[in-house]
Amino acid sequence: MDSLYSMLHSALSEASESDTVAIETYDSALTYRALLMSSENLACFLVQHVLRGGGQNPRLIIFGAREPQVYISLVACVLAGITFVPLNPRFPIARLSSIISRVPGAPLLLCPNCVQVFLKLASSLPPMRVFCYNVPDVQSLQSRFAQHSFIEIPTQNVSQSIPIPAKPNHPDSPAYLLFTSGSTGIPKGVLVSRANLAHYCARIHVLYGFARGDRISQFFDLTFDLSMHDIFCTLLCGATLVVIPPRALLNPIAFIAQKHLNVFFAVPSLLALLQRLGALKENALPSLKIALFCGEALPLALAQSFALCAPNALIDNLYGPTEATISFMQYRLIGAGGIARYSMPRLHCDIVPLGLPYQGLFVSLRDERGIEVARGEMGEIWLGGDQVALGYDNDTQKTDEKFIFEKGMRWYKTGDLGRFEPALNAFCFCGRADEQVKISGFRVELQEIDIALNKASDVPSRAVVIEHDGACVLYAVCETRTLDSKKILAFLREILPVYMLPCKIFALDSFPLNSNGKVDRGAIQQWVLHRIAESKRSK
Repeated sequence: MDSLYSMLHSALSEASESDTVAIETYDSALTYRALLMSSENLACFLVQHVLRGGGQNPRLIIFGAREPQVYISLVACVLAGITFVPLNPRFPIARLSSIISRVPGAPLLLCPNCVQVFLKLASSLPPMRVFCYNVPDVQSLQSRFAQHSFIEIPTQNVSQSIPIPAKPNHPDSPAYLLFTSGSTGIPKGVLVSRANLAHYCARIHVLYGFARGDRISQFFDLTFDLSMHDIFCTLLCGATLVVIPPRALLNPIAFIAQKHLNVFFAVPSLLALLQRLGALKENALPSLKIALFCGEALPLALAQSFALCAPNALIDNLYGPTEATISFMQYRLIGAGGIARYSMPRLHCDIVPLGLPYQGLFVSLRDERGIEVARGEMGEIWLGGDQVALGYDNDTQKTDEKFIFEKGMRWYKTGDLGRFEPALNAFCFCGRADEQVKISGFRVELQEIDIALNKASDVPSRAVVIEHDGACVLYAVCETRTLDSKKILAFLREILPVYMLPCKIFALDSFPLNSNGKVDRGAIQQWVLHRIAESKRSK
C-alpha cells in the first residue's frame, strides 16, 4: 500500500474544507482548497504526458524556486506517482547541465521565476520536453529553441477521467531524486522512496505534533533534503508553510517575528552569521515555539545564544544524511516552553550531541572492518532502519559500498565518526572519516582543531590542510576582520599537541557557503591556497 499518497491526499482533503492557507510566499497565499485543486489538475496532466510511455519509474525535473508552482508540482508528483528531481536555479550553468544529463529522457517543468536562467541553459541541453507552468510567451521560447518541445500546462482543469494515481505505487518506488556533492566532483543522485518519506513524516508528527494553526518556516533550498521536512511535514498536518524570501534568508529574525512563525528550522551556520550581525537579541522571537537545527555540528554557545533570542522555544539538534531521509537522530537541548520554563542547559561539551535515534531506527558504531566498537570508543556511524534510502541512482558499485544489508537490516555507512557518551545518554559527533588527516605521522581530526580554534578566537573557525612537497601542512582561518594570531596560538598551545598547531592563521570576513548553506571547507582551502600563492609572488 502506498501510504504516502493516502496520507497526503487525506490531509489535503481534510484541510481544504476550511480556508486555511497552505503555502504563503512573499507575494501570494495558496489555500489548501486551491492547492488540492491545482495539484490534482497538474497530476492529471502529468499522468497524460509523463506516465504514459514513461517507463517503470518516470521522473520529472522541477526547475523552480520559492514560488507557488514549485509546491503544487511536488504535491502533484506524489499524487501521480512520479519521481521528482529538484533543480536549483542558483547552481552554475555547468552543474545544472550535468544534473539534467544524469536524468536522460525526463521532461523539465519550468516555473516562471526560472525562465531567465533557463534561457542561459537551454541551448546546451539535449532535445527535451519542457512543461511551462504559468510561463508567459511560450511560443517565443519554442521559436528560439526549436530543438526542444515546449508544452503549456493548462490553467483550466484537464480531464478528470484519469485516476490519480494512475495505478497504485509500490512503497519502494522513488519519491524523489536529490543530487548531493560527490567526493569525485560529480554530484551523487540519492533515491529516496515513498515509504522512506512517509515513515519520516510519521515520526516527526509524533515528536512535534504540528497541527493546523502552526506557521512553519521554509528556509532551505529545494535541492537540500531538509526542505522536504519543511514541505511535507507541514502539509501532512494542515499547517501553513511560510516561505522565507531570498532577501531575508541571511537574517530572517525580523521576518520570523513579523510573520508570527512558531516553528523554525535552519542550519547552524545561520546562527553564527546572526551572532556576527548582532541579530540574536534577547527575546527577539517570543512567538517561536519550536526551533530545529540540522546539517552541521551545532556549537553549544550558539544554541544558548539563540535560546535567549527565542525564550519560549523548544530547541532540538537533529542529525541525518540525505541517504537516511532527512534526519535520523534528535537531541533535546531545551524542552517545550524554552528557557522561560527551563534553566539554561549546562553540558560539558562544546558541540551539542547528536542524541538518540528516532523510535524504530538504529545506530551502530563500526571500525574500519565493519565490526561494532566497544562502548565509549569512536567509530563510523552506521544508520539502520526503514528510513535508509534506496541507494545511488545508476551507481551500483557506490550503492553496494555504502548501503549494507546485514541480519535483516538495511544500513547506511555515513562516513561520520561518533562516540556514545553515557553521561549524556547520547551519540556525539567526532568529525568526518574523510576529514581525518595525517600530520607528521599523527592522525588528526580537523573538527577537533575547529573546536579549539572557536574557543581561542571566539569566532567561527576552520582548519584546512595544504600539501607542500608531499607533506600535509595545517592552516587555520577565522571568520573575522580583526585577528590576534599570537593570542590564539598561545591558547591553542595550552590544549593541543604541537603537531595540531596551525603554521599560520588567516582572517576572512565571511566563510563561503555551499548551496545548502553549510560552510564549504573545500572553498576555504582554495582561498588559503590563493593567499599562499599571492604571498609567494609578492616576495
